[in-house]
Amino acid sequence: MIGAGACLVMLGLALLVVGGQNGRPLESLDRSLPSSYSNGCHLPPGKSEPLTCMSNLDSGVPTIYLIGDSHAAQWIPGFESAVPTNSMRFRYLTKSSCAFTMLALNADCDQWVSNVSQEILLNRPEMVIISNLTNGKYFNFYTEGSYTKLWLSGFRILLKEISPLTRVLIIEDSPYAPFDTSECLIGQSPTYCNFVFQESKLTAEIREFAVKNDFEYLSFNDRLCPQSLCKSGDSMINYYRDKHHVSVSLSKRFGSSFGNLFSSFDFSK
Repeated sequence: MIGAGACLVMLGLALLVVGGQNGRPLESLDRSLPSSYSNGCHLPPGKSEPLTCMSNLDSGVPTIYLIGDSHAAQWIPGFESAVPTNSMRFRYLTKSSCAFTMLALNADCDQWVSNVSQEILLNRPEMVIISNLTNGKYFNFYTEGSYTKLWLSGFRILLKEISPLTRVLIIEDSPYAPFDTSECLIGQSPTYCNFVFQESKLTAEIREFAVKNDFEYLSFNDRLCPQSLCKSGDSMINYYRDKHHVSVSLSKRFGSSFGNLFSSFDFSK
C-alpha cells in the first residue's frame, strides 16, 4: 500500500518528466551549451592560455574577436547562424567566470585578461566584441558600489589600450532571473515563469561609459523584457538554459540581428 506522502512524491516526479498541466516536457527544453564548450575554445577555471580557435582560416576576411565570460560565449550560436563562414573570421576568447576587466580577484583570470589584451595589441583584429556578466556579480566581499567602481576602473584601462587599434562593440548583459526559468517551465506556463528585470548599477554605468566614449553598443533587453517584465520563453522555446544564460535556441533567434549588424559595418575604415 502506498501512503499519501509517497503518492505526492510520485506525482511530482511525473510532472517533472511529462510537464505540468500548462508546462512542457523536460526533454523539450533546450539546455544545450554553445559549441565552444565542446571544442575546448571556452576556457574552464584554472586555465589562462587561450587556444588558437578560429571559425575559419581565411586571413583575407575581417577578423572579429568575441571576448568575455560565459555571457559572451552564450552569443556564439547567434554568430554562427548569422554569418556565412567564408565572409568573416571569428575568434572566440571566452572563459568561465572571468570578465574582460582587471579585477585582481583571481590569478588565472588576471593572467587570461593579460593574455587576451596582449593578443589584441599584437594582431589588431578589425573588431572586438565584449560581453560579460554584469547584472549579477562574481562572489566577493565588495558592496555593489565598490564592485562597480573596481570593475569599471579595470575596464577603462583595457579599453584605453585596445580601442585605438580596433573597433569595439559592447553587448549589454542579459537579464539575471531570481530562479531557474527553464525548470519553472517544466511545470508552469511561460507567463507564470516571467520575472521582473533588475538592471545592476554596473550595467547602467557601462552603458553610460560606452555612449560617452562613442563605442558601439548593443542590447536585446528591450525585446527580452518589454516594459521591464522578462519573458522566460514562448510556445516554441525556453529563453534561458538556467537562471542567467540565454539558451542556444534564443541566441540563434537573434542571428539575423547579428547578421544585419555585421553587414552594416564598413571594415575598410
